[in-house]
Amino acid sequence: MAIMSQKLFWVITTGIFIRSVHVGLTLSVVLVLFLKDSAISRAVKDEEFVVPCIYVICVLVPTGFYFIASLIDPGYVKEEDPNKKSSIRDVEHNGSDSSSDEDITSEVSKMLDSPTKTKLKKCSFCKIIQPMRVKHCRDCEHCIRRFDHHCPWLDNCVGERNHRYFWLFLLTESAVIMWSIVMVWNAFKNEREWKEWFKYNVFLIMDFLILLFGLMVTALLLGCHTYLIATNTTTWEFMSRNRINYLKDLETEDNPFHEGTIKNFFKFLCYCSMRRWELLYSRRSDPSRIV
Repeated sequence: MAIMSQKLFWVITTGIFIRSVHVGLTLSVVLVLFLKDSAISRAVKDEEFVVPCIYVICVLVPTGFYFIASLIDPGYVKEEDPNKKSSIRDVEHNGSDSSSDEDITSEVSKMLDSPTKTKLKKCSFCKIIQPMRVKHCRDCEHCIRRFDHHCPWLDNCVGERNHRYFWLFLLTESAVIMWSIVMVWNAFKNEREWKEWFKYNVFLIMDFLILLFGLMVTALLLGCHTYLIATNTTTWEFMSRNRINYLKDLETEDNPFHEGTIKNFFKFLCYCSMRRWELLYSRRSDPSRIV
């Protein structure tokens, strides 16, 4: 009990610390722009509040996406109801199809006994049959649907339920950072003496370095995840393809989940329910190449 309490305390304090750092960095950048002689502060002095209000809203939008992505369930696979059969193989033998969940497992069960089909794994930690594209995260101690990666900056996994919010955070944050960099750059004041220049611009220099580093990280991640979304792939699948049961025996260019770039983006952004990846896989993959 004491160990569990310590672990819970560590998880809670880590998450609070990381999110506090994110909010603190965001506020520090915004405050410097409002306090120094920047386009934002000049607009406020001239009582022209349109641009400052738009900027504040643009800062709040990615912050909102950040908190949604970091706080919601990323797609935890729930433990099976003990009143139901614990094995997908049992569902097949019983021939039950009375609910949508059992429909899925019934379809999946057809893949288990055939020598030409891939087999689903049982998680050695959660003791449940993992649906396709699920991976156990040791940091979260859960199996995650459509697992992408565990993000330390979110203190949460990126999975099927929060990946869209993570991508929207990267998109909007990159745009706000670029706008902020332009305003910080234009706010630098020229001085004859180097010491005077540094004294006046020191906070702008700090802002500029924070923003430049932030842009490099968010823009790189945005580019990577845009490509992954366009191809309906995850970071885990892209990096560990040769070790994943349902992908390792396919040709390198084969992606059984790819439905076309536009359709991939539409479903990624607009589908809220958990998708039946096993059914898509069975329709689009070539059984003759799968062990």
